[in-house]
Amino acid sequence: MKTLPIHYFLKPITPTKETPVRFLTKLICAVVLIAASASPLQASLDFYDSFNYTNVNAQLATVAGTNWVAYAGGGVHPTNFLGSLSYPGLLTGSGDNSVLLNGAGESGTAARNLSQKPYNIANAPTLYYSLTLKVTSIIANDWGTAAGSWTNGSFMLGFNQKLQTGTAIGLGDAAAPLLIRTGDPNNTTGAASFQGYQLGVGVTAANTNRTFDPNHVYTTSDTLFIVVSYTFNSGTTNDDVAKLYVNPVPGSLESANTPVVTAASLGGDVSNNQIQSFFLRNNSVEPSSTQIDDLRVGTTWADVTPLDLALRIQAASPNTVISWTTNSTGYILETNATLDSTNWGTIASQIGIVNDRYSVTNSASSGNRFYRLRK
Repeated sequence: MKTLPIHYFLKPITPTKETPVRFLTKLICAVVLIAASASPLQASLDFYDSFNYTNVNAQLATVAGTNWVAYAGGGVHPTNFLGSLSYPGLLTGSGDNSVLLNGAGESGTAARNLSQKPYNIANAPTLYYSLTLKVTSIIANDWGTAAGSWTNGSFMLGFNQKLQTGTAIGLGDAAAPLLIRTGDPNNTTGAASFQGYQLGVGVTAANTNRTFDPNHVYTTSDTLFIVVSYTFNSGTTNDDVAKLYVNPVPGSLESANTPVVTAASLGGDVSNNQIQSFFLRNNSVEPSSTQIDDLRVGTTWADVTPLDLALRIQAASPNTVISWTTNSTGYILETNATLDSTNWGTIASQIGIVNDRYSVTNSASSGNRFYRLRK
């Protein structure tokens, strides 16, 4: 029995910003049709990067053309890496590559300009980014012997108020940086003593702005879906807000998810009250190896949490098994013998759940059949 994926999207995707929509037009007398209820094109996604660049094990700025550049200060910045990440229900691009951040003594930054820069309170009151993340190695000396390392952690990626060709990123230049720390808070030396880590965020990377989630410890077996937001406020120079969400539900509303950290501005808002680029940073006090993939930046929650509505069809003679992710709730599976707007009928077969997918077994037809999900 052979499984063949069919990619079906309820939300059309802009090809230059997301991976192109792909279809298999004939398969076991069945094809998939995009539902007529599709929503408008995503217009506020600034960029999407699946890091599917040709060369691997090379620094990002050397393989990504002008997308990413080596930032001021030199050093070894993150590398393109063979192997991709995925998160249940999240729309992902094609390709098998990702990016590896090296915390084993390396130091260097790669940066990418945002296409609609600069962002500020006038054109983007809240700016979002998302990515998948997996820490793959934590070594005993991640934090050396500095007692304060546990409290402050390290900032590894985030927004930057400078352009990608700017001078070195100051603590006040980094906006909504993703923070990470390993170690034991009860160990006054700060040295790592367990194979876990915690995440946090700050309005900036200034130590007084850094806020961690003390309630969750993640390990090297966890693949996380991360969403971070930065909200500009106009009242004072200390009123912006950053939020961190871990494993929100793809395709859900922002209001349906609770941030694990809401960080207030205690040490000043981002410099110049603007955001112009995104950075990825190697730092010697990060975990020794961290993999990230599917990086998105957008002005809405929906931009950075797209749901993968992919129908898969599997031959199970004399039947056809059709499935889609359980993250896609509330949809009806319909079928038709022709590609027209009428005569669509609901498949009466019972819907089951197999692993993380809804599954329907339908009798195979002697002619072409068309399938769609409708809500």
